[in-house]
Amino acid sequence: MLRLRKATMNDALLLFNWRNDPQTRLASHNQEELTFESHLSWLKAVLENPKRTIYIAEENNTALGTIRADRLNKASPEDTDGEYTELSWNVAPTARGQGVAKKMLRAILPLLSGLIKAEIKKDNIASIKVAEAVGMTLKTEKNGILFYELTKQ
Repeated sequence: MLRLRKATMNDALLLFNWRNDPQTRLASHNQEELTFESHLSWLKAVLENPKRTIYIAEENNTALGTIRADRLNKASPEDTDGEYTELSWNVAPTARGQGVAKKMLRAILPLLSGLIKAEIKKDNIASIKVAEAVGMTLKTEKNGILFYELTKQ
C-alpha cells in the first residue's frame, strides 16, 4: 500500500536525481538541469515554507515518487479563485508506468479541500490521464499548458 510521508533534507539527493532526470525535465516548466547547490537551497526553502508541503510516496519502504502541494493566493486581481492548492508530482524513473502517480494523487486528495489545480504540459499524456482519472477537469489551455481543476468540500 502506498503511503505519503513529508520530505526532509535527507531526501535531497533522491529528489535531485529525480528532478534532473531527462524525462522529468521535459515535463517541467523549467527544463534546465539543476546544480545540487541550487537544489539544496530550493528544498530548504520548501521545507521552511508553511504554505508548501512536499511528500515522498513509498511502498514497501521503497521511494516511488514525490508530490508537492502549494497553498497559493489568486494569481491576479481579476482572478476570482481566491486561495487554492496547486499540485505537482513526479514519479521515480524506475517506477513509471506502474500507476504510482494515480496512487499519489488518490492519497493526497483526502488531505485537501477547496479548489485544487494542476498545470500540465499538453504533450504530457501520462499526467493528463492521471489528473482526469482522479476527477480533475480541464479548464483552459494557454501557451501549451493545460490548466486542470477539482473542487473538494
